[in-house]
Amino acid sequence: MKNLRPSFWIRIWHTWLTDLSESGRALVVIWLMALTLGSATTYIDTYLLVGFLSGLGMFGLLSIFFFRPYVQIKSTLPKHAVAGQDIPFTVSIHNIGNKPAYELVLHPVDAKLGFPIEPQEHLLSLLRPGSCYECHFIAHFKKRGVFYFSGFWADTAMPFGWIRMGRYHQPCETTVVVYPKFTPLENLHVPTGRRYQPGGVAFASDLGDSAEYIGNREYQQGDSLRNVDWHSWARLGIPIVREYQEEYFCRIALVMNTNIGMKATPDRLQDFEAMLSLAAAMVDFLSRQEYLLDIFAAGPQVYVLESGRSLAHFENVLEVLACLEPCHADYFNLVEAILHQNVETLTSIIVLLHRMDANAVQFLQQWQPLGIGIKVVICQSQPYDSGTVEALEKLGPGIHAHILTAAEITNGVLFV
Repeated sequence: MKNLRPSFWIRIWHTWLTDLSESGRALVVIWLMALTLGSATTYIDTYLLVGFLSGLGMFGLLSIFFFRPYVQIKSTLPKHAVAGQDIPFTVSIHNIGNKPAYELVLHPVDAKLGFPIEPQEHLLSLLRPGSCYECHFIAHFKKRGVFYFSGFWADTAMPFGWIRMGRYHQPCETTVVVYPKFTPLENLHVPTGRRYQPGGVAFASDLGDSAEYIGNREYQQGDSLRNVDWHSWARLGIPIVREYQEEYFCRIALVMNTNIGMKATPDRLQDFEAMLSLAAAMVDFLSRQEYLLDIFAAGPQVYVLESGRSLAHFENVLEVLACLEPCHADYFNLVEAILHQNVETLTSIIVLLHRMDANAVQFLQQWQPLGIGIKVVICQSQPYDSGTVEALEKLGPGIHAHILTAAEITNGVLFV
């Protein structure tokens, strides 16, 4: 991730919020008021107040360099989380300097984060040289997304407590990926058949179907010694191996319609988030079963992958769902082109929609003559209009359609 140097005013605002304490901000406000009053009057007392506050501030700013701590910070903040989770983590601070650290303040580098942390800071009165102390925090991940966390800083408030300053150190930066919250499915009906797959399961995974014995043949270089038929070798005098067939398994394409229209209403956004949760639950179920998820189309982005059956990690798809945003354009043509390139090996297509229209019906009907199982799930909380009813009636009997609301998905759907 590319770090851009913040502007001058952003750095000033960060100093005001983070580096200055409440008493420090009050002192700056009083100094500005005295300076403004002194510029409009000739009373000597006003100049004395400005000079006193300026001298006090300069003395505190110069003397704090002597008390700057030299510490090392390590955090156990996880890199992955689920929306709605409250995750406790610890931050260890180790004094690697040769002098004690007084009045330490451990706080996040950024004053405003994408997820709140409690408490906002930890105070430590004394940390002796070579000693280590652990501070406990709780991170509240309220929504999904990818958040850049700049880490923690350890500053000292010595000697007056109105300004905080620390020595430069590695602030344990990390990126936190928050997955959408979902309830694991107990059963997912996938209308699919089994097609011949060139190359077999051996090219897809070490986990597969029970191989079916189809005959014997002569030994070829590279064949496994486990398949050698010793009795046939002894009878014929040449190496013979048993041949098995294991080329039949299920490949699935998961298509998500992220087009919520030109007007992103709260109800549509709620249905969109529910659709992401249902997609995560489906991928979780497929990854635990004997399926191959080959194509994952999330809006205008189409990912050709092979997950399931120990091929790819479930987290790869969750990372896409974590940063997925709704779009405002139809993209069925792009998805159709990718699916047509892999139609010979696909056995099923699962489509997630948040509304049914003529474009969706046309997209679904073109796959029926090809012998591909089709399953469509509509995440729609609003009442159906006449267009939705007509589109549902046009679906053929071979298309399995389910309609769910955002509340049903949020409460936990176990069977789809």
